[in-house]
Amino acid sequence: MFPNGTPPTGRLAPELTDQIIDILHRDHFYLVTCSLVCKAWLARTRYHLFQNVVLAPRLTKPHTLTKCRDFLTLSRAPLCTFLPFVTKLSLDHGCEHMAPLILSSQEIFGMLAAVGIAPITLVHRFLEHSPLISASPHPFFAKSVTHLDLSFSKSGDWRSVVEYICAFTKLESLRIRDDNVWRASWHDNLTTMATALPMPLRDIIIDNPTLLMWLSEGHAARGSLHKLRLSFSRHSSGIWPTINAFFRHPSAQALEWLELDRTRLPSQLDEPLEGPEIASLSNLKHLQIAFWMNAAGSLLRDLLGRLQNPTNQVIPLETLTLKVSFPPAAAYISKDWQAIDAFLGSELTFPHLRRVEFAVKELAPEILRRNHLPSLADQLSILAFEAELDRPIASALRSDLRRCGERSLLHIDEGFPLAEPKSPEHLLPPIIEISDSEDEQILVGQDDENQIPVIIVTDTDDESE
Repeated sequence: MFPNGTPPTGRLAPELTDQIIDILHRDHFYLVTCSLVCKAWLARTRYHLFQNVVLAPRLTKPHTLTKCRDFLTLSRAPLCTFLPFVTKLSLDHGCEHMAPLILSSQEIFGMLAAVGIAPITLVHRFLEHSPLISASPHPFFAKSVTHLDLSFSKSGDWRSVVEYICAFTKLESLRIRDDNVWRASWHDNLTTMATALPMPLRDIIIDNPTLLMWLSEGHAARGSLHKLRLSFSRHSSGIWPTINAFFRHPSAQALEWLELDRTRLPSQLDEPLEGPEIASLSNLKHLQIAFWMNAAGSLLRDLLGRLQNPTNQVIPLETLTLKVSFPPAAAYISKDWQAIDAFLGSELTFPHLRRVEFAVKELAPEILRRNHLPSLADQLSILAFEAELDRPIASALRSDLRRCGERSLLHIDEGFPLAEPKSPEHLLPPIIEISDSEDEQILVGQDDENQIPVIIVTDTDDESE
């Protein structure tokens, strides 16, 4: 709360707005238009400093549409200096109703580098009927955009989706979130267009592993993909053969960063459980796997067994992160802790491995057996735990580290932050409350990935904000 406070309406005095901006860096801000206090506040604010814009009108809240229109109208004013600074844009499912106004403001987005399209129902209809998205021959912002974030629900025509993706000729990062069960009839349409994928594409995040083979066909012999994150939950059955086939594909050989996220396996599988075959990823440096243990088998035990395979010595792995959620049954916990225990007690087979991170909710003492520390201290620089260690365990660890001698560089890092890829659809970072009124909040936070300060104005009666 600032000493001079704010009026009940939530409108900030110009000098107070300037004070907020001056405290932070002058050239990097988020402007969340769905939650602007009013047109007068926006007009008084030096909004030309805001670099990242979220257009997120909601049909259920007409005032958000009005605020987005206010922003677009003001930003087109003759004296506006905002135009060259907009680099990120997020479109919610209500934006198709604002398409004419946005299209008439194309000059605002001349420097646009990232576009996010929030969850859309019947995406093919959205693409066909929204002039904002399907503007011929290419989307009006496709020439400069390098990051595209698409989220679909019940989509029916993937051809239009692929055509849209391929229009972004400078695309480097692509995120596709899809709630559909994959249909074999879509494969032919995708295959014929796979070779048209943007050449610079280096970063892919998808939640339907069946898209992998399409991506691999489009990337054949290019070897440009450096970061891959698979996030899936509903498409678990039969995923590993597809994933492993992709790992062996030439397009995956340049992978340096691999994340398998939210791999919650069903209790019953139609085929034997397989794990990721990472031995073929000769350039892999960072591996992160988040999964749920269950009665069908232990992906953790399978993975650790593969990691201990001597053939993996060719992999220049530097960071290994395991994010584990165990079921209540103690028997499974015991078996998996034995696997972790054996892994830490073995001679690590990755000569470049310096950091091992465990993000586990059920932290067991077995993972911290003291006889592991001398061998770990010889190789690792950091042994990190997301969960806060119990004080007696942490004290014993530090005591054991001192016994390892001065040669030990091993550091026990408690509560390490796990880096998550940012996307335009998730532009709102963790926030710290600065000012509060009865109706609105003024919040200041920071984009942890790029160390960018942010200013956010939200309605306190909207929990979803």
